[in-house]
Amino acid sequence: MAEPLGPIVDAGRAIEVNKVLRSTYLLLAMAIGFAATTAFVGIAMGLPFMGFWPYLIGFFGLSWAVNRTANSSWGIVLT
Repeated sequence: MAEPLGPIVDAGRAIEVNKVLRSTYLLLAMAIGFAATTAFVGIAMGLPFMGFWPYLIGFFGLSWAVNRTANSSWGIVLT
């Protein structure tokens, strides 16, 4: 029985893929860590829910800002 052929990746390409995956997971970890830290601080300080309209304005404003700065280093900062 023939085995299915899979993608053949040489060692140099595998190193590049691993580097991209490591960077992606690091960025994800930093974003989740920041969200967890701000949630902890907000709960520890007893801050109330900020309301629907400020949340909605912040959501669309930040989405717009990230889109506008997608090709600069500020895009990472705003993410």
